[in-house]
Amino acid sequence: MCGRYYCTCGCNEILERFAARALSGYAPQPAYNIKPTSDVPVVLEQDGGRILRPMRWWLETPWTKTKKNSLFNATAERVPSSSLFSPLLRRRRCLIPATGFYEWPSAQGGTRPFVVRLKSGELFAFAGLWTNYAGLKDAEVYSCTIITTTSNELMKSVHHRMPVIIPRAAEALWLDHTLTTPEAIKHLLAPYPSDDMEAYEVAPLVGDSPELTWPVSR
Repeated sequence: MCGRYYCTCGCNEILERFAARALSGYAPQPAYNIKPTSDVPVVLEQDGGRILRPMRWWLETPWTKTKKNSLFNATAERVPSSSLFSPLLRRRRCLIPATGFYEWPSAQGGTRPFVVRLKSGELFAFAGLWTNYAGLKDAEVYSCTIITTTSNELMKSVHHRMPVIIPRAAEALWLDHTLTTPEAIKHLLAPYPSDDMEAYEVAPLVGDSPELTWPVSR
């Protein structure tokens, strides 16, 4: 599961890292407490290049927007056969930039948050799916979801699931919209290697500040 994450990088860092251009007038700032329904920066392939644009982190269509389903995550095991997610897996894949995510281990009563990130502290990307439709007054509504998979060895002590992280070397493959068969990319929906990640406890704070990501001192 992925219900909270953070991105410590600003617009220019994201654009440079993903070799993208920003949608006109869009300049995301660092955020330390990103939650479902937030507008988040998303990288997708469009018109022969990569574009960075905002999307609502909660997949929304004319048929799902009034439902109470939790559409901020999509289960990797079900995505290829899902009537909702399968068409998006074929043609609407995206990268969602992040520098870490939060989990609350259920074994500890869910009261002690942990940060999970790459050991390098570098910016990475969740595997995402996106969609759009004409909303009120024909305004385009863009939204996305983060794909989750089973936990790697590191994450098993924190949570039984984790977001899919696309390896940097495979990001171009994930964004390639000429690949329209799930078999071409579903191998990427796997747990990220534990050896490249770390997890540590943080204080149960609220708000949106760098302190949310600082390790607890003992």
